[in-house]
Amino acid sequence: RAAGRITVDGDVLATGSDGTSHSGSPPGAPIPGTGGVAGLPGTIGPFPDAGSLGGNGGNGDTGGQTNIAGTGGPGGQGGGGGGGTVKLFASVVDADVAAAVDASGGAVGGGAGRFVLGRNTVDPFAGVVLGATTTEAVDGQGRNLGSRAPNPHLWSGEDTPQIPGLAGGAEAFGLTTVKAPKLLKMPLPGHPNAVAALYRHDVGPKGFDVDWDGYDLLLFVNVRKEPLVEPRLGVGAPGFLAPLQAGGYTRDPLFGGGGDVVLTKLKSYRTYATLVPEDATEFNLGATIDGVPDDVSVPLLENGQVLNLLQVGKKLRAVLTL
Repeated sequence: RAAGRITVDGDVLATGSDGTSHSGSPPGAPIPGTGGVAGLPGTIGPFPDAGSLGGNGGNGDTGGQTNIAGTGGPGGQGGGGGGGTVKLFASVVDADVAAAVDASGGAVGGGAGRFVLGRNTVDPFAGVVLGATTTEAVDGQGRNLGSRAPNPHLWSGEDTPQIPGLAGGAEAFGLTTVKAPKLLKMPLPGHPNAVAALYRHDVGPKGFDVDWDGYDLLLFVNVRKEPLVEPRLGVGAPGFLAPLQAGGYTRDPLFGGGGDVVLTKLKSYRTYATLVPEDATEFNLGATIDGVPDDVSVPLLENGQVLNLLQVGKKLRAVLTL
């Protein structure tokens, strides 16, 4: 299990063991031999292990004895161990076409294992699945379900997919590690008098070019050399705003961090990313200009559009462009 991305470029094995048998017993009273019993199925292995091997097949019972000199017949073959479980659960799961997940049962009746796949993208698993039944995790709206976390920028309060590659580690929101001109491959600002811009993408630029299932990427960009003071972003209701934040595993108290922090400034040409549902409406941006806080709202922002945040005196104004 991972918060961000799992990459599979080899084989993941959780196969059951083959059954075994005993040889015949020495002379004695005649007792017929019986067949071995089936081995136990494998269990889910702890992260980072993908799964565990299936249990060993049961040993065959001792062969039948005889009153005359000679060795008894061989015991029955033990049943094959059941296949284990492979669970790959992350926000993004990438697999090479040559990769294989094998959870086959052992020889002589070992049952098939399981492959559990959880991700937030539309991409199918590119590798080969052998000897396993596949279960794909989905949410209540039928979208593929992987690692998600609370998103403070949504009025609904719902969790959204965690984005790999953010500063501090995968998170539902946060700064990118690449400045806007290089990330967007375009000169900034894109509009006269703009202090910031909000971009909406179905599939983002290189490094963030993930096809999310049911979500779009928002990039909030400072398009000037000067810092943007007290930047705020909110989606889902008119006037709803929340300050930009930095999170990720490096700030997670479970890993010794001090928790998420509010960004009081968005530095020159820095880019902030988050995800919103595909049917999201009501987009709001805010900042403080010369000590005066202000904000703007637009009801719709389509994929490929840009919401430009313009400074007019000490006030902010919104202009939509393609």
